[in-house]
Amino acid sequence: MRLLFYISSMRAGGAERVMSVLCNGFAERGNDVYLATNTEAPISYRLDEKVHLLDLYPHGYKDMNRYVRFVSLYRSVHRIARRVKPDVIIAFMGMATKAYWATRGLSIPVIASEHTTYDRILPKGDWFRMNYIDRLATRVTVLTQHDYDYLGRRLPRKVVMPNPLSFPIYTGKTPRCKSVLAVGRLDGWKVKGFDNLIKVWAEISKLNLGWYLDIAGGGSEDSYAYLQSLVRQYQTEQTVRFLGYRADVDRLMQEHAVFVLSSRNEGFPMGLLEAMSQGCACVCFDCISGPNEMITPDVSGILVENQNLDQLKNALLKVMTDDVLREKLSSNGVEEAERFTEQKIMDRWECLFKEVLKERV
Repeated sequence: MRLLFYISSMRAGGAERVMSVLCNGFAERGNDVYLATNTEAPISYRLDEKVHLLDLYPHGYKDMNRYVRFVSLYRSVHRIARRVKPDVIIAFMGMATKAYWATRGLSIPVIASEHTTYDRILPKGDWFRMNYIDRLATRVTVLTQHDYDYLGRRLPRKVVMPNPLSFPIYTGKTPRCKSVLAVGRLDGWKVKGFDNLIKVWAEISKLNLGWYLDIAGGGSEDSYAYLQSLVRQYQTEQTVRFLGYRADVDRLMQEHAVFVLSSRNEGFPMGLLEAMSQGCACVCFDCISGPNEMITPDVSGILVENQNLDQLKNALLKVMTDDVLREKLSSNGVEEAERFTEQKIMDRWECLFKEVLKERV
């Protein structure tokens, strides 16, 4: 197959990482893969040499005013599609709108791929695109069954397409430290629920069990200072550690015994999935959306009522003090995470491509 992918840039981000996985994976499977993006922006993820990289702004990006950039982008999307003549177009997020309109009349199936949950407050432009303009697509991929059900009849041609795992499944037996790990950018502390997590940890810390809470993630000085003030307020300076940005999150997860997701809401919690794949025993709020589609409750992880701090505290204590339970959750979590390996998600995409191509005939 000849596949043409559109994304606004390849800066660091969850959707951009998924784009690199898909492009590399389909190129390795022998497909002719083209990726159209803003090549003036940093390319934060490795792209296979077999992936054809195309510039959405061949006449430059920075020196254009907003109107000229808008017109130039539509022309570029159309020109690239006519030149490449792909079997299928896959457009991520905001590029989907451009792909529909710029390729009308070319008889090429367009798959729109959305990478956030629908069940939250969205910017007006994103909300209108995701709920209405996406109807023009041949198919729309959503991350979770929750989003699929939430949309109902508003978006009839949709399919659930989870993100693939970032890391290979871990099968080693590394000794694990008596520490609970949380992961996320500090600037997103409110969404990630780090304020509530520190509050819960204060109650656990009073029991002197010899465990630590480690929070891995970069962020601004203001966010770090605020979270540090909470640590001082709750007198947990001796048991809460901020690890900063870490490129070796997979190794961190292999070393930690427990992972906690304290988020108020999520789109598709990759941190949770990655922790399961690396053998952490996972405890998390049953927030919107994703955790209850990854975890079988009390089998591959512990789910508690969203933002019920007492339940989170009790669940963490139970996992921290029960070696047999931790081992069960760890091994079952690894097995559950295998549903989201790169190869299995790639197979689902390939089936989708074949489906839309069959309809075109």
